[in-house]
Amino acid sequence: MPLYDYSCNKCEKKQELWSSFEVRNHTRECACGGQLEYQFPMSAIKGYMPFESYYDESLDMDIHGLRHKKQIMKALGVVEAGDKVKGARNWDEKAPNSVKPIQKLSGRTLDDYRREEEKRAEDKNNFVVGTDDSNDVGKADDLPNA
Repeated sequence: MPLYDYSCNKCEKKQELWSSFEVRNHTRECACGGQLEYQFPMSAIKGYMPFESYYDESLDMDIHGLRHKKQIMKALGVVEAGDKVKGARNWDEKAPNSVKPIQKLSGRTLDDYRREEEKRAEDKNNFVVGTDDSNDVGKADDLPNA
């Protein structure tokens, strides 16, 4: 039997209870005397839950939403690796000892990335390879006579 979320209509306490699928919608008695009602998990609705901005280490910039992440990945020419249904993740929220890694925002944006790319391209075009004869080391006068 799976765990389902229930909320009390009197004390507003939320609980997870074991229940079969067929009877999950039946109300139950709460310890306060109120009724526990089945709550459909909003996390099951993709895109409904408020998005919390985070720093994505692999993209090296801050992500402020699912659409924003897709735009950045398209601009960088990369695709998400891993399972298309659950995505690529190295933690499991249901595992007892698993902790979601929290990364602080870095302040780096897609515009910053593009400016850096333009600077690298400009530096590449302005790169000069040559000899430096501004010092006296290595001049022909310093070489021993053979």
